[in-house]
Amino acid sequence: FALLFGLAFPHSGGSGGAGWWLLGYVALIPFGLAATRSQRTLTLAWTTLAVALAWWLVMLRWLVEVTAGGTFGLALTMAVYWMLAALMLNAIHRRHPRIPLVLLLPGVWMTIELLRSTCPMGGFSWFCLAHVIMPWRPEQGVSTLAQIADIFAQYGVSFVIAMIAGAVLDELNTPGKGRGRSFRGAATTLVVLTLAACVWHGWRVRANTEASLRPGPVVGVVQTNVPQDNKTRPSFETDKAMWDQLASLTRQVASGTPKPQLIVWPETSTPAPLNAEAAG
Repeated sequence: FALLFGLAFPHSGGSGGAGWWLLGYVALIPFGLAATRSQRTLTLAWTTLAVALAWWLVMLRWLVEVTAGGTFGLALTMAVYWMLAALMLNAIHRRHPRIPLVLLLPGVWMTIELLRSTCPMGGFSWFCLAHVIMPWRPEQGVSTLAQIADIFAQYGVSFVIAMIAGAVLDELNTPGKGRGRSFRGAATTLVVLTLAACVWHGWRVRANTEASLRPGPVVGVVQTNVPQDNKTRPSFETDKAMWDQLASLTRQVASGTPKPQLIVWPETSTPAPLNAEAAG
């Protein structure tokens, strides 16, 4: 699960993934298998926590330059949420095995994503399941399925993606004929109808959006890439180098085609206030 989920994310922003977004649709299958078939709660808890902690440390490794202790603390907190998801799925499935996993798995996963995105202290909403289908390259188009976020936010998108894994788990966990076959058929039908409704909504939203788009102002964005110690241990030399780089990039953007009407600088980009009177 950790490998599939990690590879589904793009290799940008320090995430370390491969950007194989299709894996996001099946990444929860091994997680669901382990959680629903485990008979030892303690073993499930510590193995999920260990794997999740390693995953989050890899995905958040770029934060080490800012705070090593904070990175470990954040990774551990996020790992606890994954452990809670496994334990919740295990407990509910064992007590109520008739609840279809096509609904139970996405319900549990969406709930945990919502909790960790809000608690504690505002939460941490990075690396949600919905994010794997978002475009991250210039040549990628807008995700049609993701348009339901205008109604259900990103958690609704995660729910729909997780439904596919849940339907597969129902197929694997409901052997035999008769009721098992009809049960699997109902799960598959539910997923197909849900995906069809989401795609229809996405097409409608995209069509309406494209019809209403109008050319806007040309905006140039300048983003430097400086070491973190430039902020924590600044010197005259590092401040000057950062300013020179910012000025050079700004001149490049200003001379580009089409000519920008607005140039946006990054936050904390200047070593001192440009308007000392206003700052005072």
